[in-house]
Amino acid sequence: MICLQCFGVYAKGRLNERQMIADPDLGYTIGCPIGCLGSLISQHKHILVMFEEPEEYDRYHRFATEECLLQAGGVLCPQPGCGAGILPDNPGERKIKCVQCSYVFCKNCHQGYHEDEDCETEEAFESLTTNQALQATVVSNPEMALQARWQEQSSIAIKVMTKPCPKCRSPTERDGGCMHMECTRCNFDWCWICQSKWTRECMASHWFT
Repeated sequence: MICLQCFGVYAKGRLNERQMIADPDLGYTIGCPIGCLGSLISQHKHILVMFEEPEEYDRYHRFATEECLLQAGGVLCPQPGCGAGILPDNPGERKIKCVQCSYVFCKNCHQGYHEDEDCETEEAFESLTTNQALQATVVSNPEMALQARWQEQSSIAIKVMTKPCPKCRSPTERDGGCMHMECTRCNFDWCWICQSKWTRECMASHWFT
């Protein structure tokens, strides 16, 4: 037995942690707090009672849609401020282009597209940066906390304003000119639009797009 108010707090916590259940028959729902089998909520009106605030219900609806997309083999665009849902035409293809913001990324690591199939280096760098920021925030030092926030904002700014070289993954910013990029680190010639090796097709299609 549990009162409606406490169950609502439990449900909102599960929603915020994205721990609700995507059931094929009942949709995005929730069950007994102690995990009893066959206890999933089957009435949508009960979901409306739990998430009565418009912001909560909108988040519930968005999370449910994203979960449905992910279970269908889709991906979410990792570009900050986007998050569009994408169903790849070829499930085995690693190179994904967002249909909304045109960001090209790797399906495996969700970072900017890279030609080599090894994602460990960039994942390790991302993890190290996050851990450093978290450690700095935990310390009760205002200057270090400010530095951690600055690092986080800088990381977001770099991701939004740059694209990685498809070969060595060095962040690259384009400030004008054509779409033909030459990496100053590894000298790789690549296309800003396709985020892959520069070809005659790139030259013909979007040299000055």
